[in-house]
Amino acid sequence: MKKIFILLLAAALAVSMASCGKKEEEKKTDSTKTETQTPADTKNEENKNSSAEAVAKKVEEFLAKEIPAETEKSEDAEKDTTPITGIEIPYQYDLAPYITIEKDDYVGIELTAMSAEVTAEDMEEAILADLENYGTETDVTDRGAEMGDSINIDFEGFESGVAFDGGKAEGYDMVLGEAGFIDGFEDQLVGHKVGEEFTIDVVFPENYDEALAGKPAQFKIKINSIKSVSVPELTDEFVKTNFYCETVDDYLLQKYREVLKNNTMNVENATKSLAYTTVYENVTINSLPEDMFNYYVDKINSDNEEMAKAYGMTLDQLLEASGMTKEDLEQYSKDQATAIVEQELVAFAIAKNEGLLENITRGELDAYIATLAESYGATPEQFKEDYPESMLFNSLILEKVIMFVIDNAVTK
Repeated sequence: MKKIFILLLAAALAVSMASCGKKEEEKKTDSTKTETQTPADTKNEENKNSSAEAVAKKVEEFLAKEIPAETEKSEDAEKDTTPITGIEIPYQYDLAPYITIEKDDYVGIELTAMSAEVTAEDMEEAILADLENYGTETDVTDRGAEMGDSINIDFEGFESGVAFDGGKAEGYDMVLGEAGFIDGFEDQLVGHKVGEEFTIDVVFPENYDEALAGKPAQFKIKINSIKSVSVPELTDEFVKTNFYCETVDDYLLQKYREVLKNNTMNVENATKSLAYTTVYENVTINSLPEDMFNYYVDKINSDNEEMAKAYGMTLDQLLEASGMTKEDLEQYSKDQATAIVEQELVAFAIAKNEGLLENITRGELDAYIATLAESYGATPEQFKEDYPESMLFNSLILEKVIMFVIDNAVTK
């Protein structure tokens, strides 16, 4: 299904890169192995703690060294300087009836400085995730579940004795202590063995869904399976076997650069979000251009139809499966269209005021599309097949505007 792409923050997706490059055969079999338990098996938590300590020591030694900067890619290819043609630029009319905006609303705004510095904790978390991906799972039959175990459960939630929506699942896989369930849920699974059926008591947090916020509830649980994970050591042999790295130091350098890239991207995204939110709160939206609002309502509805087809359903069947009514979907489409048009109004008002729509070249748009395509793991050609060029052009304008705001902000 083609997604509505025009929202500004969708333009910057986190790029996940395997250190040194994960080997091709490992990409195909990333799931962990299952073996029969033997008396010699060590406990899951002890193994993880030992591995974490070893990783922490290697990271500490690595960060104490001088880390070489990554060589920047040169851009020798000439960019096409031909002006953009064949794209109808929207909002080319007086925007005053729709938005009230002054220069002070977007120039000189205050932004909080954010750091992309790579910490030891960042490195350790990323490395341990790699090690766990290559861990060996062992069926556990002679003890209860422990934190760090991978378990499979059936559960159903009840409030005042009545089952509530979204509180039931069968064959649910989770790692104890890492699943993110409400407080007390995972703790009460510890100690229970395979095949046990029992009930736990929890209290939903105050900021939960309104129907359950702050209320006590019970969950009926059945433990279907328990597996412990034996985490491999971080050695030269391990990185040679599973990654394109000759040594652990080589792996650590590439992992550092990966984490730094992700941290930098996260900081950029957070700064963009803060900048846009600040400007949005400063301006006043008076009304929406009817043609643009209707365009996006139709586009969102069309995307929903495509999604239903992708699942082999009609839209009515998809709505029924998701528990939504046509009225719910209609309101959702209007809300999303409103958000998109309001964002575009802000962006194009600033773009027109500051002359950012002028002199945009074909090379600039092509470079922007190439960057977006790379973040999605696609080629520019594939990307253009999924998204109309006019929509990508709009997104480029949004990017130029938000960077203008950031460049003219006061950072504290």
